[in-house]
Amino acid sequence: MEYVLRKYQANSLRLTKLREALAGIFCQAEKPLTVPEILSELKKYTLEPNKTTVYREFEILLKNKILKEVYFNDDKKRYEIIHEHHHHLVCKKCAKVIKIDCDQSFELQVERQAKKSNFVLENSSMEFFGKCSKCN
Repeated sequence: MEYVLRKYQANSLRLTKLREALAGIFCQAEKPLTVPEILSELKKYTLEPNKTTVYREFEILLKNKILKEVYFNDDKKRYEIIHEHHHHLVCKKCAKVIKIDCDQSFELQVERQAKKSNFVLENSSMEFFGKCSKCN
């Protein structure tokens, strides 16, 4: 959570109750979260902002490169903290998500190719789909 709080400070973002709660929620999450999941988690912090407020906050956090959007093949927009580079294993049956670490050399290779092609990378996402041990 300290990482996110430092990012808020580095981007001159005031630490509101909502931002502090979001930092806690995202840092404890083991997978990218949808807005309904986040709204549900916010209730545990005795916060019940409306969806518009949450989306507005996400726009700020996306703009400041604290959050990123993640899409799986179900077309639901999810959010997670931008921290270490990783990918996801996604179960096509139960939608379980498992975070996997990425080899740094792959990431560097992609960045070199983008630079060589005069392509400006804004973000990346790579998911692998299959069935988890429970659904297999």
